[in-house]
Amino acid sequence: MRDERLAAIAAEVERHLPGWVVVSAPWHRGLTAFAACTREKTVIDAGDADTLIALCRAAQLADVSSAPLTP
Repeated sequence: MRDERLAAIAAEVERHLPGWVVVSAPWHRGLTAFAACTREKTVIDAGDADTLIALCRAAQLADVSSAPLTP
């Protein structure tokens, strides 16, 4: 996959993932997402957009479900 195409895919994926910064990762021909919406530092690598979106949403859900309940 060409770098320009990968960068365009990263930009499109980022629009679907509020709270995440998504960049193309040409060194492994994939995408990398950095969370700005989880309590812990979270970085996710994936080879395609669908996998990245699923992994990011799962990480975000896991973060929310493990949050302490406030009275």
